[in-house]
Amino acid sequence: MEGPLLQTQELPPAAEPRKGREIAIDEASIAFMGRVARSIPMPEDSLTQSPVRDLTAGMQSLIEKLRSLNMEKLFRSQGPLSQLTGADIEAKMRFDLGVRQVSADVRDLQAKAYSAKRLRHDLRRTRAQILAEQERLHRVIAAGRRAIAADPGADPFLMDRFQRRLANLDALQASNDVTCAQITLADTNMTALIDRLDDVTTTLFNLWQRDALAVAQSAKPVKKSSPLALAFVRTHDAFLAKLF
Repeated sequence: MEGPLLQTQELPPAAEPRKGREIAIDEASIAFMGRVARSIPMPEDSLTQSPVRDLTAGMQSLIEKLRSLNMEKLFRSQGPLSQLTGADIEAKMRFDLGVRQVSADVRDLQAKAYSAKRLRHDLRRTRAQILAEQERLHRVIAAGRRAIAADPGADPFLMDRFQRRLANLDALQASNDVTCAQITLADTNMTALIDRLDDVTTTLFNLWQRDALAVAQSAKPVKKSSPLALAFVRTHDAFLAKLF
């Protein structure tokens, strides 16, 4: 579930010239074309959030936390001498702290992914609104060009204003094409990252956390060649590999 939708401003449709009347080079059509030249507002969060950058930064932080876990030191500290000096307990405490830090980074990534999903949903809705408006713009621009071709001797003042309005609609249509392309690219990038994070923060993380806790809470010394240690190393390596 992608969460509640963010609210975007809905624009009322521009009033068409009265039914049965083609656009003409007159005051009514000039006013109508001015009303048509309106931009669909982007979702507010798209102006303040950079989800791809935030998710990438969060993944890098998680990678650093995973690399900082000193498993070799933990396994080396499980001998009889370490148990006499308490080094085994200290190593386990440091390992447990590292596991908690990784878990905190995963929760932070899950929150960032949730925000990215909400923004992606709003961007998709905005793109749909723009595409619908593009069809309307295409019809109005075509009608405007027909009007110019049909009345080349129209009042020069009206013609100049009419042509400026038509040029504005052309520019808006081109800008909408660029915006839709940008939204599509952002959607693709966000979806790829979100899919990776869903894999990392669900199944893989749960396996990693299970094996890490088994090592941290073992009542017996955990040797490097033990099943517990080998299982954790395999999961840890798979967890790291998925983040790259």
